[in-house]
Amino acid sequence: MIGYIALSNRVVLPEGRAADPVALQGAGGNAFFKVTYLAPEGNVTSGIIAGTYETVAIDGDDAPVLLQAAVTPNKRKLTKKNGRRTVYLKKTFASLFRASSTAWPAASDAATMGVMTRGR
Repeated sequence: MIGYIALSNRVVLPEGRAADPVALQGAGGNAFFKVTYLAPEGNVTSGIIAGTYETVAIDGDDAPVLLQAAVTPNKRKLTKKNGRRTVYLKKTFASLFRASSTAWPAASDAATMGVMTRGR
C-alpha cells in the first residue's frame, strides 16, 4: 500500500515569519510490515523514523512538499501452510505520521495510515 503525504505551511508564526522548516516523524515497520518513506531527494526513512528529517523552509505561497509512504507486507511471515492449503494471517498495522514546525512546535499536525491483511 502506498500513501501520499502533502505538506503545506498555512501558519503565520508569532514573530511574523511565515517560512519555516517542518520536522517529520513517522513510525517504522514491524516483523510483518516494512515502511519506506520517500521524499523528492530520495529515501528518507531513517530520518523520519528518528524524527530528525526536516523539509526546506516552506512559506504559505510555496507548493506543497510531497512525500510517499509505502507499507509492504512480509509475505513469508503472513502465510502458513496447512496441509496443501496456504492460510493468510489476519494482521493490522497503523502508522502515525507527525509534522511540526521547528520554530513553533504548537503548529503541528498528524495523520494515521492503516493497513490490514485479510485472513482466509
